[in-house]
Parts: sequence; C-alpha cells; structure tokens
Amino acid sequence: MKRLMASLLALCILLSCTVLIVNAEENEFVKKENLAIMEGCTYSWSGTWQNNGVDSEAGDPGHKCFDGNVDTKWGSADVANGDQWVLVRFPEAVTVDGFKLWQDNGPWTNITGFKIQVQKNSDTWEDVYESEVFTEKWREFEYTFETPLTITAFRVYLPADKAGGKSAVELTEVQVYKYHRYSYGNGNGNTQLEYDAETKTELPLDGAATDASSTNNPSSNAIDGSNNTKWSTIGSSVPQWIQIILPVVENLSGFRLVADFNWTDIRAYYVEVATKDGWVKVYEHSGNSIEHFQEVDFDSLWNTDSIRFTITEVGPDALQGHGTTSIDILEIKLFTADAIEPETEPETNPQTSDMYIIFILGMTAVLGLSLFKRRMTVNA
Repeated sequence: MKRLMASLLALCILLSCTVLIVNAEENEFVKKENLAIMEGCTYSWSGTWQNNGVDSEAGDPGHKCFDGNVDTKWGSADVANGDQWVLVRFPEAVTVDGFKLWQDNGPWTNITGFKIQVQKNSDTWEDVYESEVFTEKWREFEYTFETPLTITAFRVYLPADKAGGKSAVELTEVQVYKYHRYSYGNGNGNTQLEYDAETKTELPLDGAATDASSTNNPSSNAIDGSNNTKWSTIGSSVPQWIQIILPVVENLSGFRLVADFNWTDIRAYYVEVATKDGWVKVYEHSGNSIEHFQEVDFDSLWNTDSIRFTITEVGPDALQGHGTTSIDILEIKLFTADAIEPETEPETNPQTSDMYIIFILGMTAVLGLSLFKRRMTVNA
C-alpha cells in the first residue's frame, strides 16, 4: 500500500511539473529587435529604376527598405544591367538571429530567389543563406539562422536571373533581428483596489514588446509614440489581435486605443490581461464605431505584464469611403495610477487580548472568593 501511495504521489508531482512547463512555453515570447534601424546605420543599394548609379536618390531609393513602412519601397535598376542588391552597415559589430523581407505586392516584381550575404569586420561578402526557388509570388519571408551571427554588414543579393521575368525587383522592407526572450502571465490580476484619478499617468513602453495576428505594417509601430506610423493587418478579416508584453509587472488603470479612421472602422473589440490564472477579459466594446480613438478607465487596478486587444467587428464608415480595408492602429497608450489603500481596523495583539481575558477572569475569581469569605464570616 505504501509503495502504491508513493507511486501515485510521484506521478502527481510529475504531472504537475509537466503542466508548469507547458504553461511556461505558452507564455514565452520572443521580441525581435530590428537592428537595421539602430542609430548609426548606413544604407547602400545598386541603383533605382532607370538610374543605374549606386545609391541613386531618384525614383524609389533603397533606404526606404529601412523606414518601418511597408507602403514605401525600393525599386531596383533594370536587371538587364546586372544583379541588384540593398544593404545595411552597422556602426559596430552586432549579433543577429534572423531576418525578414517584404516584397512589394505590385505587378512590377516577382523575386524567385535571393541570397543573404554578410561582412564580418572585413570587406569580404560571405553567403550565409540562399533561398529556395519560389514558384509563386511571396509577400513576406522570414528566417532564423541556426546559430546567431556576429556581423558588421548585411546584404540582400538579388541575381538578375531570379527576377521572375520582370525588369526590376522591389522590396518594401528589410529587417535584421536580434531576439530577446520574454515571459508573461506573472501578474496577480484584479487588485480590487481603487485608484486616485488625479495621479493617472501614461506608462512608458520603453522595453515593451509587441505581437500580432497579422502584420502588413509592424505591430511595434503601435507603441512607438508616433501617429505617423501604425500597425496594420493584411486585409480586413476578423478577429485580429495585437498584444503588448511589458518588461515588468505593472498596475494598469486603463488605456487609449487610437485607430486610423481613414481606413478602419472598429465596431467591436475586447481587452484581456495576462495573469497567473491565464487571460482575463477586462473590457468589451460593441455597437457604435470608436471612430478615431477610445480611452477607457478601469474600475480598479489590474496587476499584469501583458495586455491584448482583439478586434471582432469592423464597419463600412472609414473616411476614405471604401469601407474597412485593413485594421490600422496608430497608437496604444497604457495608464497607471496610485492605489487608494482601504482603511483597516487597528490590529489587536492576540497575546495581549488573551492576557486581558485571563486578568479579568482572575479578578472575577478573587472578587467571588472575597464575597464568599465575607458571607461565611457573617453567618458565623
């Protein structure tokens, strides 16, 4: 019997450990820091359409591949003049884990293959990746190196014979990544604490990471502090979500969601925060369009390290007149505030209370004994 109980106990411990491991994996996130836009980077390209000179600013120059906007592009020179390329040089040696390319979705480009070349503190270009031969046009391509590379320059090399029958190649964005690993779901959830509205302040999002269900424009644009950039989805299908992962657990008092109403008419969405017990819904909106923005204050502080916005319905009233073509979020702001601690009754020392009771009982006994003796004396 003892052996059976020991075996069952061991099995329970093993199962509990397995659950913990699974939850940890579910709550891990890799932030991809784009090193290609770090301060001090310089860019170069083989030419632009009808301008074969290196680094030509005419037409669509190559530095547009590094502006964080997939709606701008680099359009190469005529591939009849030779292979094409675009590159970034870093101000110092950096360690990179992977990269992502965006090809323009217009009719003038159909890249069927490319190479990734790097320099490692020298003038020599080294091939570190060669793509498959693409039989269909691709919009996005992402790759993680088997082992991180320490490099000083990164080049996308596009052979002329891989232009897919087109006269040029066009890329809208090139990102070179360093990975930072985060875990979330460490907050306690609803604190049940009200807060002082006069202390409400915007929470700095430096060091925060983002993730999203779909990215036409990067999700990180939604927390960069600028209304000139945005997160946008590919198409307008719903549901779509965007998640912010904070570097530490914070007490959130509310948020502001700023939409690009020119292209997006958000009619319904809900908000969740990650806690030790999983995702908890903290707000839901439905019915009317939020138009340009919506700011919401929670009833109490929520202790969390991640918040997720899920858009579930869009409408036809975007200002550009063609309905919602994509879900575009300009900015998300998070707020915190000072908690109002509830008033509590002064704590009574249990030991003092017990001594007091013993004292009263003792005095009662002494008084009772004294009265008994007096009565006995009178009777005598």
